[in-house]
Amino acid sequence: MKIGERIRSLREQRHMSQETLAEKMNISRQAVTKWETDKSMPSTSNLIELCRIFEISLDELTENGQPSGHDMMDARQHEAGATRRRLWILASTSFLLLLVSILAYKMERYNAIPADAIGYAQGPTEIMVTGTPVYCLILYGATIIMTAVTILYAVLSMQRGKRKKS
Repeated sequence: MKIGERIRSLREQRHMSQETLAEKMNISRQAVTKWETDKSMPSTSNLIELCRIFEISLDELTENGQPSGHDMMDARQHEAGATRRRLWILASTSFLLLLVSILAYKMERYNAIPADAIGYAQGPTEIMVTGTPVYCLILYGATIIMTAVTILYAVLSMQRGKRKKS
């Protein structure tokens, strides 16, 4: 929307005539008509006065409240940086969980009973039968889920990035 159309729209939304707006700004009605038909542009001081009268920011008046191309570029760069940070955190967490899982697996195998024994006496009357401890199973499951989430997030981020570029 051109600035003239924007001025006209804001004026009509506030039920003002061109004459009323001109009086508030101490200018002629013809000047308002020229702005609204895009035959001339308001001066900087008049733009500021229009913003005061319409109670809006200069960006809202000149760009219909839409972010400018430069602002949109900054927003995209900020979003891309945030996506990279999230991916980095997910990947780091997945890697750390994988290392802890490998360590737990090695510790479990190191402390395991020989394969040909069913169990052994832990005390005078207790018999212990071994298997993978529950905490290891939980750790392995969490590692698999975290790795899957990381891969899924990376793939979706790349697809979203390709869509925004086109």
